[in-house]
Amino acid sequence: MSVYSFQGDLNATLNSLTGAVSTTSKTLADLSTDQSSLDNQAIFMNQPMSWWLECLNTGSVKYTPVSNLVNWSYVDNTVAYYVNMPISNLLIPNAAESSVVDPLTKKMTITHVPKLGMSRVDTYTSAMTPPEA
Repeated sequence: MSVYSFQGDLNATLNSLTGAVSTTSKTLADLSTDQSSLDNQAIFMNQPMSWWLECLNTGSVKYTPVSNLVNWSYVDNTVAYYVNMPISNLLIPNAAESSVVDPLTKKMTITHVPKLGMSRVDTYTSAMTPPEA
């Protein structure tokens, strides 16, 4: 189980955090199921960090290894919209900073190196496979 938290302005976007200029005025309603949609990536860059935080914690944005270009997706109802690797690599913590095993419960907790203020802590028991990212 992964739990995400964010330290910073929840209204900030990936564009504002990286100093990039928005290239679209489109919204989530304009997302396309085309895996290579550049418009989708521009839309994702415009989403506030509050949206990312909520979607990561509820599982609406989830690890979805599709190809060498896509490893996360945003799922709205049953439709998956692919998040290209440059965005997921920019935002989603994927490098372990520390890990601790509780000797009594056998639960392992992995804390990841934060990215742009986004933090991630994974917890799993010995019966679970560690999350991939």
